[in-house]
Amino acid sequence: MTTAKSLPDRIPLVIDMETADPDDLLTLILAVAHPRVDLRAVTITPGTPEQVALVQHVLEYLLGSAHGVDVGASFDEAQQRTRTAHSAMDDGGERRTCVSGWHYKVFPEMKGRRSYEAKSAVHVLNRHWRADTTLLTGAPLKNVLALLNSLEDSHSKDIVLGRWVGQGGFAGSNVAPIVAENLVDRGVFCPTFNFGGCVPGALAALSSQRIARVDLVGKNVCHAFRCDAARLQLFELAASSAETELRQRALLLAHRGLSIQLGRHGEKKLHDPLALVAVLAPGTSPPPQHLWPYSLQVPALLLSIR
Repeated sequence: MTTAKSLPDRIPLVIDMETADPDDLLTLILAVAHPRVDLRAVTITPGTPEQVALVQHVLEYLLGSAHGVDVGASFDEAQQRTRTAHSAMDDGGERRTCVSGWHYKVFPEMKGRRSYEAKSAVHVLNRHWRADTTLLTGAPLKNVLALLNSLEDSHSKDIVLGRWVGQGGFAGSNVAPIVAENLVDRGVFCPTFNFGGCVPGALAALSSQRIARVDLVGKNVCHAFRCDAARLQLFELAASSAETELRQRALLLAHRGLSIQLGRHGEKKLHDPLALVAVLAPGTSPPPQHLWPYSLQVPALLLSIR
């Protein structure tokens, strides 16, 4: 397995995300401010105008209006404007924003705001996810499936995609040895939204020979790492000594979002943010100052497919 020392100084990264829960946005916030992340693009599932507006706002809040990060959506502009895309409709035919209430508590100014300034997710992934780039997915793999289908349709057999770090699946005892049983949920299987939400996409990505490397961060592994009130305080402490204004703003923003979540539930299981740790230091725990204001011990973090 690749070690942290063998990784490049800055990792070109594309994030594929959704906004049904806090994890993806927290991951985006932490990735933007990380000194070893070169964020190239963000793709959104399904990509409603409200989702696009929210992601653009976060990028502008942290990086400024000229942030240069490409934003892609599953829906093209025509679908966004006509609101006819099936996956953004509920059973009664009413249009859904696909943005959770938590997001609007963190950014109340965004409620009701929309943006149509997103490119096709397939176009964005095709442009940015290349052999030297890592794709981090925290959403059902609809955009990845669309990209793979597009490449097959265009007969582009020579295109090689880079590393894929997928938050999803379940590293059950029938699949991978349990190195630290006290940290990893026992069991054989468990439904996971990111793979179960688009089974054809998960199967296509797992079997694609175009993808150079596949690393999965199982749902049960993520459940071993939680943010509670004590750890939440460390975000604020780290922000007070942050070496850059960007990092300070990001840590305070993450603190604000986690405070709202902990106010309702008392703790937050870390899913997609833990997958970001795997992007930066696969199989190891990065120094606290690199990503988290507290140390994570990550035994058996990844299930490497190839």
